[in-house]
Amino acid sequence: MPADLIYTPTCLKNSERMKIVQSFVFTLITFFFFISLKADAREIVFVHLDKNVIVSGECIFYKAYLLNTNNITPISGSRILYIQITDPVNKKNLVFRSDINENGTCNGAIPIPDTLNTGYYLLTAYTSGMRNFNAGQVYTTRILVINQARSIPDELNSIAIEPSDTIFKTSLAANNSATNIDIIPNKKVYGTREKVTIDLKYLADLQSLTNVSITVSRKSPFEVSTAAESDISSYLPYISDKIKTEKDLLKYNPTTDLCKYPIENKGFIFSGNLFNKISNKPLSNTTVLLTVPDSIANLKYAVTDSSGKFNFLLEQKYNKRELILQLKDSPVPVENTTIIVENKVFNPDYSNLQRTPLDSAGSDFIASCQQLAMVNKIYAIKSKADTSAKEMPFQNYSFYGKTDEIIKPSEFLEMPNLEDIVANIVRNARYKVTENQSTILVADKFSNQFREGSNALVLLNNIPVFDYSIIRPLGSKQIQRIELKTKRMYYGDLEIFGIFSIFTKEDYLPFLKSGNKVFSFPNEVLSLLKNDISPDYSLEVKRNSKIPDFRPTLYWNPHFEIKNKVKNTIEFFTSDLKTSYEIDIQGITADGIPLSARATIEVR
Repeated sequence: MPADLIYTPTCLKNSERMKIVQSFVFTLITFFFFISLKADAREIVFVHLDKNVIVSGECIFYKAYLLNTNNITPISGSRILYIQITDPVNKKNLVFRSDINENGTCNGAIPIPDTLNTGYYLLTAYTSGMRNFNAGQVYTTRILVINQARSIPDELNSIAIEPSDTIFKTSLAANNSATNIDIIPNKKVYGTREKVTIDLKYLADLQSLTNVSITVSRKSPFEVSTAAESDISSYLPYISDKIKTEKDLLKYNPTTDLCKYPIENKGFIFSGNLFNKISNKPLSNTTVLLTVPDSIANLKYAVTDSSGKFNFLLEQKYNKRELILQLKDSPVPVENTTIIVENKVFNPDYSNLQRTPLDSAGSDFIASCQQLAMVNKIYAIKSKADTSAKEMPFQNYSFYGKTDEIIKPSEFLEMPNLEDIVANIVRNARYKVTENQSTILVADKFSNQFREGSNALVLLNNIPVFDYSIIRPLGSKQIQRIELKTKRMYYGDLEIFGIFSIFTKEDYLPFLKSGNKVFSFPNEVLSLLKNDISPDYSLEVKRNSKIPDFRPTLYWNPHFEIKNKVKNTIEFFTSDLKTSYEIDIQGITADGIPLSARATIEVR
């Protein structure tokens, strides 16, 4: 089943199932038709970073622009962006995920692990569909990571990613020297903790508001501002011409598979493969259930193909939630199965890896960064990612609708286990324990009959349970309530013979995970940035504070709106770090005109 077309089921009547099959076949044909069109239209990404030199343990702020190669305008195609940090020496990758807005942009903070060694790393940004093409067509730039605790090396690994072909040289000469925003600071030299006011003037007529990203960061001897990928005005013509050239080459190689990876234009595609751990063979035609711990029961399912692969399409409400996977009617015991989740890594080009000696200016700069980072760490002064965002709620009712019956064991005499509770106070359920297996049946609402051999779907705190030995010892002291859905239903292609839902006074999910009864996976996305990177020193008491402030980034705004024929002003305060700072502006208009400008101010 194509991942973009995973059917999100609802409770259906049996007569409607044929309509779903017919609709699915039609959508399947449409899918392969439009994915070829999307592959031809081709997405490209440009990423603006607040800085290219970062101390390990801190964050890089970013804004990404998703664009269309046909007319170089912002698009709302793919909804998921991947940002990869690659260690070219050890050939290891860290992959982060970010949600793309409807306007084709996204922004946030990338945490850099404090375990990374000092050296250059590759930062690559791409969508799922872009993985169908070669590494030269995705956005890649260098970042220098400085480990704050380890000694300074004598030499750095150097990655030459600047292209030398004629296309790049032509586009760079035509665009890199141009600027279409005039940056006018109220001063050229500032003192520490002084207010900075900068006017921005667009040098042509804008047809509408234009949203740009702006950073003011410390200049370093490790500049990459001459590279194509550092400037949107240079990068877009270069990458567009390069893609056009490679499209022409594809005409002579029709066997190239452009649809190996799906386009995530509806949400995040969570994929994996199911294997028999003993034989190492894939488990095909096996139902995989996906749930999320929540006060409301939720359920998705997928059936593995011949290679054991399954796919789930997850909306934003699944972000930052623990994904619980289980196998329904598996031919192999759960302890003998394993799930390998797809790692959406993009293999970069390591061919230009070299080693270069570190000169005195570079060594002094790295030492300075280490010392300042240590001071900021002691005083807890650093820009933090926003991890306090509230989880998006699920629907008002559980996936099976309203409950038909609720039983509270505390309202009756105390009973030691679930078998006794069901036998004595749950009249519409039956718990049968035999030597070979256990069954829990729920009577049909309309016939009041139990269907032998047809287990109800049993939930423990809204997590499906198939090993009833887990729930059998639960008695009146542990169970808060039992909810019943006494109706046979179809949930997509799943036939469900009632719901038996147990809610306990304590969380049993850790027990399920530790006992290998379920598979658990995180669903992390990059966090937005808290608006606290520029403190307000307008009050004298704060300006005279003895707490040091050595922020390397004085200002970062991923969503500044430049208006035409009016005064556009940004304001911020300098830190205690006396050095040169670069103002860097990147953006693109709605009709595809790239905007970029740079200027320098001093703090003395």
